[in-house]
Amino acid sequence: MNADAAAVEADAQAAKRVQDALEPKQKAAAQAAKDAERLERERRRLESFAEDNKKKKAASAASSVSAPKKRKREPSKKVQIADLLNEVTETVISSIPQQAAQVEEEVEEQLQHRSTRQRVSEPASQQQPEKKKRSIYDFSDSE
Repeated sequence: MNADAAAVEADAQAAKRVQDALEPKQKAAAQAAKDAERLERERRRLESFAEDNKKKKAASAASSVSAPKKRKREPSKKVQIADLLNEVTETVISSIPQQAAQVEEEVEEQLQHRSTRQRVSEPASQQQPEKKKRSIYDFSDSE
């Protein structure tokens, strides 16, 4: 009986060693199967995404031939004020020469319509007020 018990014990230990050796391999195989399944799901999801993206690009290319439009930003308050000032300045500058030319034309027309008889000239008989001549040698008390 001792020999039989020893043989049974040896068989049990050998079976346990085989089982211990197989267990990590089975765990690794199970993990590999899970990973393969997960990777397959991810591949299908990415393919679906790529197809949807191609459809969107094709639809946007068909609807607009030109490049995508960029959103316009509203200029800042400083820029708006500067633009308004430039407009006002340009208007004033361009209108001044026009006004000057118009005034000059009106004056010339008025001068052409005047006759020489209407002009009043000072008579030569009027005497000019005498200017007081000063001498270098003025010996007055105002030193």
